[in-house]
Amino acid sequence: MNKKTKHIVYILAVLVLITPIVGHYLAKTSEPYLFATKFINDNDVILKEFGDIQSQSLSFFGYSVKYTGPNGEASFNILLIGITGLSGDIHLDLVKEVGAWQVTKANLIKIDGSVINIK
Repeated sequence: MNKKTKHIVYILAVLVLITPIVGHYLAKTSEPYLFATKFINDNDVILKEFGDIQSQSLSFFGYSVKYTGPNGEASFNILLIGITGLSGDIHLDLVKEVGAWQVTKANLIKIDGSVINIK
């Protein structure tokens, strides 16, 4: 392999490694993710199950965010750990219509595998 080809392979490898990290960061700082975390922290069902949320962590490949202007959609898988020590995952689907995000589906999956349909 010549020097030019090695450089191209190296650059492509770096891009392949960096792209998911940048995407994850952008998803965690996005408007719909911030809306989703507020929904989690304000939801009575989640608070009843876990107590106050001690930790929320976006699954590394558990997200999709698509929006432009006043419309869009997003979905997130977020690991929750409550102050009680209980943990689980929540799957949220959101839509943005006329500039406002809303949760259209929310399922809480507890560590024992049981699912609570929140919305």
